[in-house]
Amino acid sequence: MTIHGFLELVEATSIATWVRESPSYFAYVFVVTCHSIGLAVLAGLNTLVALRLLGAGRQLPLASLPKLVPLMWGGFWLNVASGVLLLMANATGMLALPIFYFKLAFIGLGALNLRYLQTRLFTDDAMMAGDTASQPARANALLALVLWLGALICGRLTAYPGLISQTLGIGS
Repeated sequence: MTIHGFLELVEATSIATWVRESPSYFAYVFVVTCHSIGLAVLAGLNTLVALRLLGAGRQLPLASLPKLVPLMWGGFWLNVASGVLLLMANATGMLALPIFYFKLAFIGLGALNLRYLQTRLFTDDAMMAGDTASQPARANALLALVLWLGALICGRLTAYPGLISQTLGIGS
């Protein structure tokens, strides 16, 4: 079986067909809404944390930021679940788009960046007690902003394969 044949089988599953074709608001509309909510939570809180690490909103103590990490992971996993359903509904279309792979790369790097923030930077007792972000924390914050913005832009551009092909010369 070819990869394309396998992807066609994925698209033919009952759940993929339901997401793609059901007139129910609990199908595509619900799944894409969950995807948007997950992105808003993940990217929104990530932006808040990054801006605080970069020096904005100093009235918000650094020590309060680690409490947001479980919510960011919740948004991430909501996006993974809803993203898998959306991908199943259009596997042959999405996986033919080079911009989709850029989106996945940004997401993967963004998740690694979040994990680094959680395990390395938010465990820096001196930084957290001093309430001033270290240079590595500021670099991490700037990188987080770039990565999640990249994921967001690439995600939106998957809806416009002709535009990407025409403008950037990346195949559709």
